[in-house]
Amino acid sequence: MTSTSATTPQTTMVGFCCQACRAPLKLDADFSDVTAGRRETFARELSSVKAPAEPTVGDADDENFTDIVDDKYVRPNFGNLDDNSSQNTKEQQNQSAMALFDFLSSRTNLDHPLCQACTDSLLDQLDDELQHAHKEKQDYEALWDELSSLKVTTSVEEIEAEIAELEKQEKEALAEIEEQEKQRAEIAQMKAAQEAELKVLEEEEEKYWREYNDYQRQLIEFEERQDSVEHQYHQASQHLEALKKTNVFNDTFHIWYDSHFGTINGFRLGRLPSVPVSWGEVNAGWGHTVLLLYIMAQRLGITFKGRQLLPNGSSSRIRVERSDTEPAEDLPLFGSGSRFFSDPKFDSGMKHFLECVRQFKDNVDSHDPHFKLPYAVNADGTISDGKQNLSICMQNNTEENWTKALKFMLTNLKWCLAWMCKQMAS
Repeated sequence: MTSTSATTPQTTMVGFCCQACRAPLKLDADFSDVTAGRRETFARELSSVKAPAEPTVGDADDENFTDIVDDKYVRPNFGNLDDNSSQNTKEQQNQSAMALFDFLSSRTNLDHPLCQACTDSLLDQLDDELQHAHKEKQDYEALWDELSSLKVTTSVEEIEAEIAELEKQEKEALAEIEEQEKQRAEIAQMKAAQEAELKVLEEEEEKYWREYNDYQRQLIEFEERQDSVEHQYHQASQHLEALKKTNVFNDTFHIWYDSHFGTINGFRLGRLPSVPVSWGEVNAGWGHTVLLLYIMAQRLGITFKGRQLLPNGSSSRIRVERSDTEPAEDLPLFGSGSRFFSDPKFDSGMKHFLECVRQFKDNVDSHDPHFKLPYAVNADGTISDGKQNLSICMQNNTEENWTKALKFMLTNLKWCLAWMCKQMAS
């Protein structure tokens, strides 16, 4: 309970407010008309009220109540009221009202005092609760009547048999649960073993992938090396094919022409009045020519009848076998003078060399009937272009014809060289 007070030298003034909405209250005039007898009667009535489910207080004294019991229940205490007193003072009225409100608050779940509006609201709420309680009571009564009307058709023996069956089922269920627990333990053990096996397999798998990656790396390196080797092989093959197609004889014995002169490796064969080629150059050209025919004959396995080439640079010769009774004669294939003082042995050597060219051509014809030289070689030591026969000798010949005959001879040797290179390539 909440109250306000003001103290004066003679009297203590107490004010009251609603414990729900805190609105100030004015006590009813009946509180001022409470006689000592009425107060004692009201106190006895209040003390006889017992709150349910609450601890009770001791026996009430007829004259007054204790202020507070167990710090929870309060009895009204009207103070020391003088029965002989003719009127109640204001202070005594407030003390009586406070004692009443405290006692009411201890007996209910609400604090007192309350204003009229809060009291009406509380009464409405209590009416609703009372109606709900009545309805719930009616529902219980209806349910009880329904249950009372049911007829029990099952005998005690049947109920006991059903109970026994249920107990049997319970035992079976417990046995099944125990069996399931055993299986669960076995499965857990199997699971642990499988997890251990799985761990081993995972380690082996990791090891396998490491080895696989290592092998893959090695394979990539091997493939790179293989590609490199194949590339080198391809280049080498191409180079080999190029080398196969390369005519080493054409590079070693380059036969060409220079105006009226036939040349071999840049050396001119022949002389002209207007172009007096040195005999050193002519002899060097003859040395290369003899070496060319000698090598071609060796490569093709050709031997010249009664003749043998002796290549020796600018001093090359040709050996001629006369007969069995006569010794072989080495004829020079180099000169040192003019046509007026020419060496007949040099002319004879050139004639025999031209005969070797003719024999080479005949041997080639036996293997390839389609082979034909551009200039015909005659057995008398002449060479023909189809219009005239040119002597290979210097004696009784002009320098122009001799030079032309040497040019025709080099041309025939170039054809022979091309045919031999073709045969070697095939």
